[in-house]
Amino acid sequence: MPNNPRIAVLLAAYNGENWLTEQVQSILAQKDVDVRIFVSLDKSSDASKSLLENMSAVNSRIIFLGEAVRGSAGKNFYGLIKNQDIPRNFDYYCLADQDDIWLDEKLSRAVEMLKGTASCGYSSNVTAFWASGEHRMIVKSQPQRKWDYLFEAAGPGCTYVLEAGLYKDLVDFLRASEIPVERFEAHDWLIYAFARSRCYPWTIDEHSYMLYRQHANNQVGANKGMRAYLKRFRMVMSGNWFDRAETLIRILGLHEQRPAKLVLEKKPSSYFKMALLVGELRRKKSEQLYLSLFLLLYSLNIAFKRIFRI
Repeated sequence: MPNNPRIAVLLAAYNGENWLTEQVQSILAQKDVDVRIFVSLDKSSDASKSLLENMSAVNSRIIFLGEAVRGSAGKNFYGLIKNQDIPRNFDYYCLADQDDIWLDEKLSRAVEMLKGTASCGYSSNVTAFWASGEHRMIVKSQPQRKWDYLFEAAGPGCTYVLEAGLYKDLVDFLRASEIPVERFEAHDWLIYAFARSRCYPWTIDEHSYMLYRQHANNQVGANKGMRAYLKRFRMVMSGNWFDRAETLIRILGLHEQRPAKLVLEKKPSSYFKMALLVGELRRKKSEQLYLSLFLLLYSLNIAFKRIFRI
């Protein structure tokens, strides 16, 4: 319909022949919006390329941008966002994985919330599902905190919808960045941090309009239970978590943010001070508690190593 908002869907694919058809069909079935799907395929070993070529040949709303070696989902999405062949005259831009199922009101609901809250960025909770039949809501809609964007994304990137102004600024930034953004593979985290640090209002929907498929080939899936906390604990104690945060801070030029300064200082006292700020670093209360504990332990670990020169 001529008055429906025009939305560009950026879909990153890799070895997705088992799921692409269902995913694409659920996008094309979106109500009250006019969608175009732009697909970038990371070099694959299955029949994804021929499948996408056939899809685009029979449906003008599917634009296959070709196959190239990207190396990860994050790098594939960065390539999509920077792609010169995606027009900049859409009302909204959103991201899509290759293996999920969208409910038919997913995009219209996002547009409604963006307008109703005067926001520029949107994300939502999702419903993770497994082949066993298990379904579980992944809740990311806790109240946003002052600096949460330095330490977490706004939810799965496949829920993101950006209004045109924010998207265009993001594209220009990614293309001009002195530090290659590909060094930071968590594209959804970077997008959220870019928006929030540039004072773009962001809303996180408490509802789910997407079935978020979980399987062995997921590059990033649902963080589930105590195993997820143990994984984060290992990342913090190894220093990898701080390395990622430092890369994000340097790419986005956020050196003057108070927590960012503490990350860059890399002193035991810095991590102790960060532990006192966790209420502004994560949205979920339990994650604030775990993070404060992790930071205190890491501070003691670093101090111990320096004292005994380990």
